[in-house]
Amino acid sequence: AQLAARAGDGPHGCIEIARLAREFGLTHELWHWLDQALESRPSPVLRARLDALLASLEPELLGDLRPNGLQGRIRFVLLAARDASQAKRAAAAQVLAALPQDEARALLRRTADHGTIEVDRRTALAALAASAEPGDQHAVWRATVLDASATVRDTAIDLARTHSDPRAMIAFLAPALVHDSVEVRVRSADALAGLGDPAAILPIAAAGPTAARAAAAQPGATRGYIAFLQQTSYIRDFDVEVAQAAFIADPRVDVLQSGTVLDVTVASVITERVVTTFRRALTKLAGADPGGDPAAWSSWAAGLPQATGAAAK
Repeated sequence: AQLAARAGDGPHGCIEIARLAREFGLTHELWHWLDQALESRPSPVLRARLDALLASLEPELLGDLRPNGLQGRIRFVLLAARDASQAKRAAAAQVLAALPQDEARALLRRTADHGTIEVDRRTALAALAASAEPGDQHAVWRATVLDASATVRDTAIDLARTHSDPRAMIAFLAPALVHDSVEVRVRSADALAGLGDPAAILPIAAAGPTAARAAAAQPGATRGYIAFLQQTSYIRDFDVEVAQAAFIADPRVDVLQSGTVLDVTVASVITERVVTTFRRALTKLAGADPGGDPAAWSSWAAGLPQATGAAAK
């Protein structure tokens, strides 16, 4: 307690206390002060020191577990990050990021792309984000659009914003703005808006008219059937046996149906969603509303100094 009081509650003090707690085997205190250090938003220099400490905590993460082979090692580190504190998740990501083998990177990319556990995908993405390898960066960028979980997509966007080259990410996602799937177009615009770089204004503005038109014919549009029918009843015949013994003959009645059945695709709602999402992304990036007409967005963007300046860099 006296040491904590002298060190203070700033990021430097939290890191130092965590380091001392590790030296004395105080695991609970170690994770507590690492949580405090992460919550204090350390400067880049202190964050580098913190990451180095986190990357060395594989023994504390695994405890008594002794995995066999690289795949088992990765699996147990990911397991330790599930339902864990912020510090344990950050340590798991740094431990995995420090693995040098190409096989490890491939396993992490596979987890990020196809893992069934949301926390595993987030941890794998955090490990891949700091890598300069194009394949690792692409895995993070793909997750901003293709991951089924909104939480994982938001995590990937945050990681891309802090670790990726924004120009490279914009070039990677720009073709997805006119993808056949409405969901891909919408998520791509949201991801570029979350990146926060003005260089994304021009690609979004240019894709707006095409994306809105494509919504009408894309395969994911809402489809249904509408039937306009007319029914006519008529007497087809009389039951002869009944007619011989009854005062009134028993008629045989049939029904005729005529009309039209239409196969309908409802596109207006989807088109409105695409336009609204693109417009919201442009407003967030430019700080100004481009208006509701996608055809006018390119000329609007050309007049923005932040968009043209970013594109010229």
